[in-house]
This record gives sequence, structure tokens and C-alpha cells, in this order.
Amino acid sequence: MALISSGRITNPTLNQVLADTGPLAAKERIFQAIAAATVNTPLELQHVAADGTTVLKSQIIACTAYGTGWFPPLIAELNMAVNERLRIIAVTAVTGSVSCTIDYTA
Repeated sequence: MALISSGRITNPTLNQVLADTGPLAAKERIFQAIAAATVNTPLELQHVAADGTTVLKSQIIACTAYGTGWFPPLIAELNMAVNERLRIIAVTAVTGSVSCTIDYTA
């Protein structure tokens, strides 16, 4: 498994990329996304096409203040084409700190 972690990000802006796997090789992957925040924070996990901008699938991850958001609750499998990526973005501007992790098969 590979792990991408943002560390602590203070006051992220609207649509700021918080964690990104970068372009990946074609493969069926097992993954999980985890996020925590010091304030109520909506984040979005995105499966992004090879062009780096088209969002193929997405899911909101809701974090309560000093809580943790997980997606999916266990682990998921995702068939990915060459140069597709997983990333987490801020759905809104946040006044507080956020930390995100994407755990996936490399």
C-alpha cells in the first residue's frame, strides 16, 4: 500500500487540493480516504481522469470539529486507467486546520 498524507493544512481555500496521488499506472486499486479537521469541514474525494481535470466520480467526506471522516467505511476497489488519480479537495474555504490521507495500492 502507498500512503499520501497532507500533514496539517491551515485555512485551506475553496477547491484547494489537499491530498493527491498524482498520475497512476492502470490497475485495479484498493483504497481508503481519511480526513480530520479542527472545525466542521466538507471535503471531496475525487477520482480524476487522465487529463487531470475531469472528475469521473466524487464523494463528499464530512468531518465534524475534532472528528474524523472516512470513505469508504472499510476499503473499496476501483479500476483505474493510466494517469488517473485520486485526490481530496476542500469543498469550502475553511478557517481551521485539516489533515487528509489517501491509502491505496501502488
